[in-house]
Amino acid sequence: MQYRIIVSSSKGGVGKSTTSALLAVGLAARGKRVLLIDLDLGTRCLDMFFGVEDGAVCDFGDVYLGRVEPRRAAVFLDGGSEGTLYFVASSVSLTPDEIDEARLAETIVSLSDEVGAEYVVCDTAGSVMPRKLAKWANLGLVCSTQTPASIRSAEASADRLREAGLTTLRLVVTSFDYREARQGTRSGLLGLIDGSSLRAIGVVPYDRELMLSQEHGVLPIEKSPAQIAYDNIAARLCGEERKLFEGIRRMKGKKAL
Repeated sequence: MQYRIIVSSSKGGVGKSTTSALLAVGLAARGKRVLLIDLDLGTRCLDMFFGVEDGAVCDFGDVYLGRVEPRRAAVFLDGGSEGTLYFVASSVSLTPDEIDEARLAETIVSLSDEVGAEYVVCDTAGSVMPRKLAKWANLGLVCSTQTPASIRSAEASADRLREAGLTTLRLVVTSFDYREARQGTRSGLLGLIDGSSLRAIGVVPYDRELMLSQEHGVLPIEKSPAQIAYDNIAARLCGEERKLFEGIRRMKGKKAL
């Protein structure tokens, strides 16, 4: 079965693009053929994350409008014995309201067939594109930070996806500050989960190294806390058992809960 994943939340700044990118990297590192598509229309950023601004000459909109063949838009990022990762940049001209739902799915299928993807990960923004992808996808990852407003937004996003036909949804807690949770100044993990109807698939700790690497268009160091957390999520999607904070030393213990 092909995994068709959308990463969503109607609230900005909660780590959707980071989640999409590092989840795709984690899946490819586990030997999977992965296609990552930036569908944050009008505000593309994943090409900068991977440092391929010059290489992503054609984008999703070019394929959607029939201007180019799918192979010209799929940028090869990494491969070899560990797996294969391809990337398609977001359109700079199309808006979500201009996208036809059926044609959207057909375009993604043509791109995934071109590279033989086992996993397709779509980075989205707002509420329109996730709803248009809901019938195509078989898994939705909803991102949220520790703030009450972010959790409320995640709940609203999940409700809209359910209404649109996507029922398999999971919560990804991003930028989790375990020190503030321990001190009681921010919600602990159990409080976040209790405040949501979503099952958590992963918790990503706040990681300054990740922020700096994004600014320079490079991947974070392999053993950074965020990278390990996203690798844990990728492992769970591949059917492996992983403890919630496995490999993240400073997150161990009950105080972060």
